[in-house]
Amino acid sequence: MTYEDQQEGVQPAGPCWLIATLGPATGLSGKLITFDGSAFAVAGYGPVNPAHILSCERQWDLVWASPDARALVEERANAASSDETEPVAAYQPAVPATALPRMSPRRRWAVALVASALVLIVAVALLPGLVGHRPSVAQQPLSQSPALSQPVSRSSLNWAGYVATGGQFTSVEASWSQPTASASVSRHFSVWVGLDGANNTTCEQVGTVAWTGGGLAFYEMLPRPPVYDPAFHGFSSLELPVHIAIAPGDEITARVNYQGDHRFQLSLLDQTQHLSFSTTQTLMAATCTSAEIIVETHYQGGQGPASFWPIGFTGCKINGRSLSAAHLTLLWTSTPPAARPSPLLRDGSTFLVTHN
Repeated sequence: MTYEDQQEGVQPAGPCWLIATLGPATGLSGKLITFDGSAFAVAGYGPVNPAHILSCERQWDLVWASPDARALVEERANAASSDETEPVAAYQPAVPATALPRMSPRRRWAVALVASALVLIVAVALLPGLVGHRPSVAQQPLSQSPALSQPVSRSSLNWAGYVATGGQFTSVEASWSQPTASASVSRHFSVWVGLDGANNTTCEQVGTVAWTGGGLAFYEMLPRPPVYDPAFHGFSSLELPVHIAIAPGDEITARVNYQGDHRFQLSLLDQTQHLSFSTTQTLMAATCTSAEIIVETHYQGGQGPASFWPIGFTGCKINGRSLSAAHLTLLWTSTPPAARPSPLLRDGSTFLVTHN
C-alpha cells in the first residue's frame, strides 16, 4: 500500500467547509459538522438543519472552527426562517477551503460596527499604558494571528491525506468515525495510520477497511501481506486475533509506535464497541523515515474508486506532537472522482477528507 511516484500539483479547492466539532458530552466526540455550499451535515450521519445546530450548541458541546463558522450557521438559520435564503452561487467551491463564504452586507456592517466600538473602548482603557510601548500580541488584529505553515501539495494515484518526511518518526496516531461507503468489496477503501511507505518499500500500518454495508480492521507490515479480521475470508488467510465487526459511525483510534530494535506496536480501538487489538511485529527493513494519516482507495476491473461521506480525522499526532509541527506533504488522489484533504484546523491536529 505504498503510494506511487508523486507529481507536483496544486491542491484542488475542497468541496466542504469545516464548521464545528462535536464535543465529548454527545458521546460523538470528534465528529465534524461541515457545509458544502448548500447544506450542513454531520460527517458520517447526514444533513442537519442550521437552526437545530444553534439550538443544540450547548447540548452538543460544539467547538466552532472559527467565529465566522458560527456566524454562517446563524445567518443560514435566520435566512431559512424568513424565506430569504441567499443563492447557492454565492458559495462556490472555488473559494479556498480555509475561507468561509462571506457574510451578507447587513451582517458585515453590524459586525464591523460592534468591532469598532470594542476597539475604541479597549484603546481608551489601555491608552496610558501604551504610550512609548510597542503593541503586544494580544493587541494585534485577529487576522494577523500566526498561520500554520503551508504543506507541499502533490497528487497521488490512490492516497489522500498527510505525509510527514524529513526526519526519524517513532509514532503516529489519529481518530476517525468509520465512514459510510458506497462501493462493492472490489471497490473498497481503507483508512489508516502508518510509518514508512512514502520513500521506501516498507510500510507499518493499521486501520480499517470499508465498503457498502461492511467494514473490518487490519494491519500490514509491507512487504508482507495484510492481516484482516477473521470474519472476512476474502482478503487474506492471515487473521487478527480478535473479531471486530466495524460498523459505519464507529469511533476508531489507531496507533503505530516504534519500540526500537526493529519492533513496532500496532493497535486499534473501536471506542463504540469497546473492542481493541494490539500486536507487536518485527520488520528488519523498516527505516522510520515517514509517517502517514491516509484514506486509500482500491478498485478492480476498471471501476472507479468508492465514494464516501467526508471523513474527519481528529487527535492526529506524529512523534507525540500535532501535525503542524512536522514537515508535511498534502496528498490528493489524481484518479477521478478525486479524494481531497482539507487544510489543517488551527489546532494542527484535525482535518477532513472529502470525495467528489
